[in-house]
Amino acid sequence: MRGPPQADDRRRRAAGKEEPVTIVSQKAVASAKHARKLKDYIEGKDALLRDCINVFEPHRAFEEMAETRRAAGHDRPSRRGAANTVMLHQVLAFLPEEADMNGGPLSPEDCMRYAREYASRRGYDAHQVVLALHEERCEEDGTSRYAVHLAINRTNLDTGKRLCEGRSAQAKRDRAATVRALDAEWGLRQVVEGAENSRIHKRQPHRAGAEGRILERAARRGRAPEEASYKYNLRKLCQGLARRSANLEEYRRLLEEWGVASEVRDGKVYVADMDNDARSFLLSRLDGTLAGDALEGTFGRAAENARLERLRSEVRAAERRAAEYQAAKEAYLKAARRSCKEALRRIGESEGSKLKDLPRLRLPRIPEALARDAEVNRAVLGMARRVEAARCEAASDLPPSPMRSPGGSGRQGSARRPGPAARPAPGRGPTGRAAR
Repeated sequence: MRGPPQADDRRRRAAGKEEPVTIVSQKAVASAKHARKLKDYIEGKDALLRDCINVFEPHRAFEEMAETRRAAGHDRPSRRGAANTVMLHQVLAFLPEEADMNGGPLSPEDCMRYAREYASRRGYDAHQVVLALHEERCEEDGTSRYAVHLAINRTNLDTGKRLCEGRSAQAKRDRAATVRALDAEWGLRQVVEGAENSRIHKRQPHRAGAEGRILERAARRGRAPEEASYKYNLRKLCQGLARRSANLEEYRRLLEEWGVASEVRDGKVYVADMDNDARSFLLSRLDGTLAGDALEGTFGRAAENARLERLRSEVRAAERRAAEYQAAKEAYLKAARRSCKEALRRIGESEGSKLKDLPRLRLPRIPEALARDAEVNRAVLGMARRVEAARCEAASDLPPSPMRSPGGSGRQGSARRPGPAARPAPGRGPTGRAAR
């Protein structure tokens, strides 16, 4: 005789055959304090990406959801004495291996698309939903992963009723089934309950063994972790140097410079503190974030960061050279204009002298860097012409120029030649009458 579905679920879990998937969890938001904390967390500065469903003004999404609840009468409990769940707070937490920061396939944008597809399949696209992506980090082992937080308003915009997914146990299984199907479509790893599913996140405090006990004793005595365990120091050093290395060879060179011996055996990296070299540690066991693909991902990000830093350095150097060039050009042009002005003043004071006695333009030497600058050359040529014209105008041994305008202003005009209409016609006098 077949037992109830719950019994079958328990039997499958006991046999280790059930495979719950990307971790999904839910909390009911039934108090103003909880709602305020959720709002602060989702709208906080740590969110990498945000998105909304059925929200007109994203900057006041939670206010809109409250207005919707008031309009539908859902700001009060459905029956007297019951708690009023106003929103559902769900979290989609991806395995660290799936995150691109650890060499996985999921980018932040992919995580948000996954979450929107999940919301659509769960029927939440008929509700107001606010989504926020965070990078969550484990302080114990430095592991990072992506998690999308969803704040789901309970009011259904199509029916005007409250969201009800049935009994909590069945709703939990339904959510897991939805995520299981999505994981299979996206090609993501599926986790198994009770097993170490994450290779790079398996060093939790309760699994740290002797080191964990040493750190606990140190904490009780008020000692810092780095003072109590050289293994702790070794791990932190390996983590930091990996983020500065573009490949394994560079990583090993940096480790040696910092007093860490390394060895590669059967494709695995072993490290040992040179001051405490009695024992070497398998790098992937010492720190899960430095295992296999995760280490290669760290090298790739370090190489990309180094490339970007080189580009930024080149841009800064080019900007610095451009600023220095512009400053040198402005300084030279300023000095040249000052020399030109001084030459014109002295020519004015010596007006009436012979041409050879009049001052000439003495410009500072053009710097080699500015020798081919078109703007500088045009400015210098213009100043030279202006000074030479002033010398010719002021010289007493030069005949007056026929191009000078009356009054001796020194400006050149255009001499107008008489055209055909100004000439007398043949056989007529100046008045136009026929000559006798």
